[in-house]
Amino acid sequence: MFCSFLALLLMKELQLRLEAQGHAVEWRRLLDDLEALEEFTVTSGGKTFVVRTATRGDAGNALQAVGVALGPKIRRQ
Repeated sequence: MFCSFLALLLMKELQLRLEAQGHAVEWRRLLDDLEALEEFTVTSGGKTFVVRTATRGDAGNALQAVGVALGPKIRRQ
């Protein structure tokens, strides 16, 4: 019960932050966009890189609203 209440509070806070930035977001679509965000490791020529997919849809807006910076799409490990 407590976890459900906390989840609702966090969801409402995220919605308020997005609205404050002028974004109207559908919750299911936002979850799909966040789920599509992936990161994987690639080794080529003896070098290892971490590659992240581009944000799609509302995911970038949501991350920005909560102050999360993803960093570069490709970085050397």
